[in-house]
Amino acid sequence: MTYDAAMDFIRKLLGGVSSVLTVTSSPLYRYPYRSGGEALRGDWLRVGKDIRGALHLEDQEEP
Repeated sequence: MTYDAAMDFIRKLLGGVSSVLTVTSSPLYRYPYRSGGEALRGDWLRVGKDIRGALHLEDQEEP
């Protein structure tokens, strides 16, 4: 391996490694709940709403 080929290989290797290590900042994410309990409550409220809606649809289908 010649000196130029070795330097080209090292340059490409370092370029590849640096491209993997380049990290961009993610946009700010604001969590919509103040706590895990509040989030869980919101989830169960939505589940209850879905169940009530399904029961209502079932009542309408019966003759």
